[in-house]
Amino acid sequence: MSIVRHFAAVAGLAIVASLATVAEAQDKTIKIGFLGSETDEDWEGSIVFKDYVESRTNGGIAVEIYPSAQFCGNFRECIEGVQAGTLEVTISTIGGFGNIFPAGQVLDIPYMFRDDRVAECVFDGPFTRELRDAVLAEIPSLRLMAIGNTGGWRNFATVSKQ
Repeated sequence: MSIVRHFAAVAGLAIVASLATVAEAQDKTIKIGFLGSETDEDWEGSIVFKDYVESRTNGGIAVEIYPSAQFCGNFRECIEGVQAGTLEVTISTIGGFGNIFPAGQVLDIPYMFRDDRVAECVFDGPFTRELRDAVLAEIPSLRLMAIGNTGGWRNFATVSKQ
C-alpha cells in the first residue's frame, strides 16, 4: 500500500490549503489541526504524513500535529484556520465537510456502499477527482486531498426511539 493510500485510509478526510507554495520554500512548517485524539486514526494518519514529508524534504519542511482540538475547537474553526493560513491541513468527517460543501453530504447516506471494497474503489476513482475539482471551483482557498475509509458506511443514529 502506498504511503498516500495509507494516509487516506487512516485519515478519513483531509482538506489542505494550497501546499504548493509551502513545498517550494525551504525551512517551512506545515501545521495539522484536527478534533480527534492521539488514539484516533487521524493521529495515525498524521504521523505517517509527518514522517513522509519530513523524510522526503530532508527536514526542509517540518510538520507539527495538533490533535484533540488544540488548534481549533470545531471543524468550522479548523477550516477558517486553513483559509486564514494559520493551519495548512485539517482532517474531518464527511459530516464536517458537508457543512462547508453541502454536495459532499451524499457520502453520508447510509448503505450507499455495499462494502468497504466498493467504497475504496469510489474514493480512488473519478468521483473523488470530480469532487476535488468541484470543491476547488467553489472554495478556491481549499483543496480536498483525500477521502479515506474508516468504516461506518451503515450507520444510523437517532435521539428518538420512534
